[in-house]
Amino acid sequence: MLNKKTKIMIAGIVVLLLILAGVAVYSTMNGSADGVEGEFESEEQAAQALTDSQKELIRGYGSQESDFVSRLSDGIWTNAGETETIEFTDSTFTLTSNYKESETHTYAIQTIEETDSVNADVESGTTASSTRRKTLTASVETDEGYQIFTMNLPVGTQTNPTLKSEMFGTTTYIGTQIGQNIKVVGLDDEFLMIFADGGNDLIRTVQLKGAESYPTATEAEWDGTATIDYEKRTVTTGFTFNNKSNSKTNIEVEF
Repeated sequence: MLNKKTKIMIAGIVVLLLILAGVAVYSTMNGSADGVEGEFESEEQAAQALTDSQKELIRGYGSQESDFVSRLSDGIWTNAGETETIEFTDSTFTLTSNYKESETHTYAIQTIEETDSVNADVESGTTASSTRRKTLTASVETDEGYQIFTMNLPVGTQTNPTLKSEMFGTTTYIGTQIGQNIKVVGLDDEFLMIFADGGNDLIRTVQLKGAESYPTATEAEWDGTATIDYEKRTVTTGFTFNNKSNSKTNIEVEF
C-alpha cells in the first residue's frame, strides 16, 4: 500500500500535469485566433487561409486581372531607402522591414480601372519631353478587408513601375523585375574561361543576389579577385553593386 507521503507526491504530480495541459490548450486556441486575424507564419499558411470569396475572385480572373497579378509577382517592390520590400505570389504578399517583423497577407483582385496620362515638362510647359504613364487602380480583397492598390506603369521610358496602397502606409514602392536591370560588368575573358558555360551561371547568380538584397542596383562590377577550390570545384569572387550604399558581396558558384 502507498504511504501518506507517496500519495501526496502523486497528487501533486497529477495537479501539475493538469495545469500544463490547460496551458497547452489555451496556447493552441490563442494561436488559432491569431490565424483568423491574418497573422500568418508563412506564404503556404496564408494561401490555405484564402476566404471563399477570394477563391471565387481568383477563379474568375480574366486577362486583365492575370496580367496585374503577374506584374505584382514578377519582381520585388522596395522603398527608396531599401529598408522595406514587398514580395507577391499569385495569392499572398509579404511585407518585410528592417524595423519590424515581416507580415504575410492574402489578396484577390476584384476590379481594375485603367487610365492613361501625360506628365508635361514643367519648365517648357509643353509635352515635348513628357512621360506617358498608365495607371492601374485595383480594388483588392485582402485578409484585412478591401484595399485599393495603385500601380503606375511608365510607357516608353526606362523608369520603373511604382505601387501604392493605404495598406502599405505612405510609402511608394518601386518595382524591379528579378535581375532584369542589373548589368554585370568588368569580368575578364580569361577568368570566364574557367567556367564551362562561359560564366552565364555566375552572371545570373549575381543578378539574383542583387535583386534580392539590393533592389535599386542597376550594375554589379567585378572586383578582379577570385578564390578557386579545385576539390569542391567552386569559385568565390566579389562584386560591388551601384546601389545607394555601394554594397559589396562575395558570390560562390560551381565551375
